[in-house]
Amino acid sequence: MYKMIIVDDEHFILDQLTNLVDWKSLGFELSGSFTEVGAAEAFIRSYSVDVLLTDIRVDQDFGFTLAKKALETNKNIKIILISAYAEFDYAREAISINAFDYLLKPVTVETVENCFKKLYDYLNQKQADLIGADEAVPQIVNRLHDGDPYTANRLLELIVEYRHMDTDSLKTFVQSILTRVYSASGASASDPKLTDLRGEIEHCGTVAEMMHAMSRFMYSFTTEISKQDYGMFAIEKAKEFINGHISDDLSLEIVAEHVALNPDYFSRAFKQRTGEKFIDYLCRVRIQKAIGLLADPAVKIGMLPQMVGYHSRGRFYSMFFKATGYSPADFRAHLRRMNSDETG
Repeated sequence: MYKMIIVDDEHFILDQLTNLVDWKSLGFELSGSFTEVGAAEAFIRSYSVDVLLTDIRVDQDFGFTLAKKALETNKNIKIILISAYAEFDYAREAISINAFDYLLKPVTVETVENCFKKLYDYLNQKQADLIGADEAVPQIVNRLHDGDPYTANRLLELIVEYRHMDTDSLKTFVQSILTRVYSASGASASDPKLTDLRGEIEHCGTVAEMMHAMSRFMYSFTTEISKQDYGMFAIEKAKEFINGHISDDLSLEIVAEHVALNPDYFSRAFKQRTGEKFIDYLCRVRIQKAIGLLADPAVKIGMLPQMVGYHSRGRFYSMFFKATGYSPADFRAHLRRMNSDETG
C-alpha cells in the first residue's frame, strides 16, 4: 500500500478524514495525522511518505510551505491540497508545485474517495511505466510479504497491460514470481504447493485464466503468511549467506537478491527486526572474523583484508581500529600477551 499522512489544524475535519474514509480499501496506509506543520515536517524527513494530504492553512502557516519542504525531502511525493478558498492565487500556487489535486471545503467522503482512486491508479501506472517486467517481480513479492495482495495483484495487472504480455511471456513472468515468493519463504523448489501451482499455471490456456489463478494464489498466500514472519526468516537466511561468503565483495543489493527481496524493503526489515543497520552488521561480522583469524599465527596480517572481504587495506585498518581500538598487529600482540599470561 502507498503510505500517506494528513495535516489539518481543524480537529473535526482531521477526525473525519482519518476515521470516515476506508483508506486501506483505496490502497493507502494512513501513517500519521497531524495538526501542526512542524510535526508533519519531522515525520516526512524520518519516514517514507508517498502522499501528503494537507490543508492550505495549518496553524497560521501555509500548507504550501509544508508541501514545498516535503518535495525537497522526497521529489516523488504526491500533494493533495484542501482549502476553503477558491482563489486564483491558491490555484496558481497549487499548479506551481504540481499538486495532484485541489479539494474545496466542505470536503465529502465521496470526493476524497474519488480523488484517491484516481491517485491510486496514477501511482500504479507510473510504477508500471518506470519498471520493466524483471524489476516488477521483487516489487510484487514485497507486496505479498507485506500482506498486501490487492496492490500486488493490481501491479501484476498493470504490468501485463502495459507490457502487452501474451500467454507465453506471462507464464514465464508468473513462474519467476512464484520462484521468488517461495524462495523468500524458505520453501524448496520441490515444495508440493509450489509444484501444484506451477502445474496449474502451465495448464492455463489464456491470460485471463492465469490472472485468475494468480489472484487466488495471492490472497491465499497472504492469509497464510499473516501467521508467520517471513521477514525474520529472510534475515536469518541472509546472515547465513554472509557468514559463508565473508571474503566476497558483498553489498546490500547482492544479499537482498539472494533472499529474493527488494534492497530497500530488505534494508528496512533488517533494521526493524535486528535493531542494527545492514552495513553495520556486515562490518561487525567481518571484524569479528578478522579477530578470529589473528589468533592463528599462520595467517599473515597483510592477507586479512582480502580474507574478510575488504579490497582496501586502509579501509580495513580504519574499521578494525574503530571497532577494537587496536591496529591488527597490536591486537595480535595483545592476544599473545593474554595467552602468555594465562599459560604463565
